[in-house]
Amino acid sequence: MKHLTLALFLCATTGFAQIDVGASIFTQYDANVLGNYEKSPDLVGLVSLHLGKDFGGDSWTVASSYTGSYTAFRTYADHDFQLHTLNLSSLFTFGKKDDEEDEEESRDGLADTTFHLLMVSLKGLGRFDKTTFNLYDHYLGSGTVELRYAVGAKSALRGIYAVIYKNFTNVPEVNNLENNVVLQGMFGIGGSTQLLVDAGAGYKAYLTTTYDTTKFKQPGKGRGKGKGGFMNPQAAQERIFIAAVESPSVSQVVFGGGIAQFWRHGSYSFFAAYHRRTNPVNKARYISQQPSGFGADEDIYDDRYMYQSHEFSGGVHMKLAWDISADIGGEHVIKTYARPALSLDGSEIAPQRKDVRSTLEIVLSRDINVGSSSMTIGLGSSYVRNWSNDEYNNYNGYAISLSIDFSL
Repeated sequence: MKHLTLALFLCATTGFAQIDVGASIFTQYDANVLGNYEKSPDLVGLVSLHLGKDFGGDSWTVASSYTGSYTAFRTYADHDFQLHTLNLSSLFTFGKKDDEEDEEESRDGLADTTFHLLMVSLKGLGRFDKTTFNLYDHYLGSGTVELRYAVGAKSALRGIYAVIYKNFTNVPEVNNLENNVVLQGMFGIGGSTQLLVDAGAGYKAYLTTTYDTTKFKQPGKGRGKGKGGFMNPQAAQERIFIAAVESPSVSQVVFGGGIAQFWRHGSYSFFAAYHRRTNPVNKARYISQQPSGFGADEDIYDDRYMYQSHEFSGGVHMKLAWDISADIGGEHVIKTYARPALSLDGSEIAPQRKDVRSTLEIVLSRDINVGSSSMTIGLGSSYVRNWSNDEYNNYNGYAISLSIDFSL
């Protein structure tokens, strides 16, 4: 997925209400993300809108938000993409807050985590999505409950339960329901070292009868528009979905562990982390990856817990001249999937999919006060290389972005 991105984002915040407006335009080359489509340059535009409001007291907060985005293609004009999301969340906290330090940010090797120095916190999140994307039009509804118990400033235990339902308007064969449970432990063993332990279990049920291969027609598409015709003319008329195991439902269990190290020297701060993820079940129900286009969710095709990995990450934050902040981060992940590698036409080319993904991101930002308001200007660049023996997932890309945030 080679692409060059130039983005401009505007943000305005007043009281408890927040409005974010974003727009971007970029060119992409040889984009495997377009699957069987012709690999030719394309001009893509993205517009997004975020509306949010929250309220609460000393020990509770309720927040609601709406996010809508529209992505338009020039070459692939018949594959415009829309996403609408509604979120409702609540946070309840119990216990005493540390007066000396309000909160501390850390990285647990899986995702950024904020440790609120409270004894216990309970968080609920509800989400509803509507995605308009031709063949892959679908609705998503989900609910999440998170319970966190903090032990001092550097250690915490967290339990998460999530249920996710996806309903595909044009492809009912892949309607599915997921139940996921995650347990995480982060333990400070020194002034700047954390041990990471986690376990997860998931059950993904495809709400159809068992089948080996399902075909269906998509009328009226032909070869697409402009230069974006299909490499195989019949691919516009027919899609093939393949069940990889004997059952349309799969249970998964994963275990993980790792270590994270943090350093601070003057205006510089550094971190490095390693995480190992193992999947003893080592089986999966998958669907062959047919062309889906920009912004598609890989969870449509793969089970959430279906891979094992070695994950390395690191980064540095520094203060430069003229009050400029610089953040540099990178990640190197080696994944082994519990399913075959496929060609773009869905044929099996290797008994097991293997990915090696490397990313690098650099962001420069500066805060500027304008009267009683503040503004942040940021310039970023990122690069990703995902080597895979699965042709759909073998790509690289780069992006340059410009952002402007306003707080009123």
